[in-house]
This record gives sequence, C-alpha cells and structure tokens, in this order.
Amino acid sequence: MDQWTPRVGARRELAQLLLQSHADAARAAGLTTADLETLVRSGDQARDADRQQKEELATVAAGRAVRKTTAEEIFVREDALRSRLPAVRGDLLAADAGELAVWLERLSFARYRFREMAPPSAPPGSPPPADNEELRRVRRVAREDIPTRLLGLGAFCQALGKPGREPIVLRLAERGLAAAELSALGADAEALAALGRNVLRGAEATLRETEAASLQRQKWQQVRRMVRGVCQKDPNLSSKFAAC
Repeated sequence: MDQWTPRVGARRELAQLLLQSHADAARAAGLTTADLETLVRSGDQARDADRQQKEELATVAAGRAVRKTTAEEIFVREDALRSRLPAVRGDLLAADAGELAVWLERLSFARYRFREMAPPSAPPGSPPPADNEELRRVRRVAREDIPTRLLGLGAFCQALGKPGREPIVLRLAERGLAAAELSALGADAEALAALGRNVLRGAEATLRETEAASLQRQKWQQVRRMVRGVCQKDPNLSSKFAAC
C-alpha cells in the first residue's frame, strides 16, 4: 500500500528544487511545470495526511491515559459500594425484607466482575426472586477487562435504582452512600465503557494518504528518466536524486 515515506518527501523536495532553480534544464529534458507541480503537491498531501493521523493517534493515547485515571477513580467508588453490601443485606433481613436481601445475594458484588450466584435459600414465607433480565445482564463474565467491569457496574447501579429497590438505596444512604452518588457511579461507569476498547496500533495509511502517494509514485515512474537526465551533471542534484 502506498503511503508517505522519506522517499516520497525526497521526490517532493527535488521537484521543488527543479521548479525554483533549474526550470530551464528541466524543460530542456522534457519535463513540464505540471509534472513537477504534481510531484510537489502529491508529496505535500501524503505528508499532511500522515501527520494528521499521527496527531490523532497521539490524541487517542492521551485519552487512554485520562480514561485509565478515571477508571481507577470509579473503581475506588465501586469498592465503597461493594464493602457496604453485606451489611445492607443484613439490614434487610433484620427488617423482614428478605426478598430484597436474596436479590442482592444473587447479584453478588465481586471486584472485577459481577457473579450470578445460585440463589440461596429464601427466608420462610419469602417468594424466590424471578430469574429476570437484570439477572441475565449482571452475570458472571469470562473476561475481566476494564470495559466489561464498567458495564457490569453500570448495570448493577441501574438495577438498584429500579422501583421497589428503595429500601436498598435507603440503607446504602444510611451507611454514607447517597442515592445521587449511586446514580452518578452507574452513569460514570457506563459512559466510560461506551468509549470503547481503543487499541493503539502503528499509523496505517489513510485513503487520502494512499491516493496522494500513489499519484506521486505513478508520476515519478513517468518522469524518472528525465529527472535523472537533469540531475546527473550536478553533484547536489545527483545526491538528492539518489534519495528518491
């Protein structure tokens, strides 16, 4: 695949030099102004496209560093939630809210993932919780990468905010984790996960870069012998031609 290289830049510089300082010799060899301008213009376009992509990759790299810091902060808040859940389950059992306690047990909180556990024995008189969509969303996952963990955290916080879960939210608030903080934690986790799994790779030629470099290569193949004829009697031009 054609893309910007130092050779593309060398052709561009030589063509520019011929235009500026050796126009008569170039015309005598059969080169036209349009030939040389094509080499210059396409070289500029290939270089600019390559630079733009490298700038974009640098931006992605900086963004990943920021997101890593943000994820670490979210996971500190995750730990604060996780540490309160066993006590909240105990509070619910003491308040005869056994169904909610069982629900929390089934969506047991783990550090890197949420585990869908076998339902424990429900307290006497409590109906077993339904195997609903929430339990399928917040389930054990094979991978433990950060986006998966964030998605699980967002799903869990969203589930806690559903109608009927107010006793859980109330008891979390009593233990220092307000409803607004819980909602914000889930929203932050989902927003960060939505940024995707950016995997940095080396810069690949963009379509614009490829088209420009291909155009220059084709033009160079057409005029190369004429350019060599101009350069062979001038040591400075000859060294520049060798780089092309």
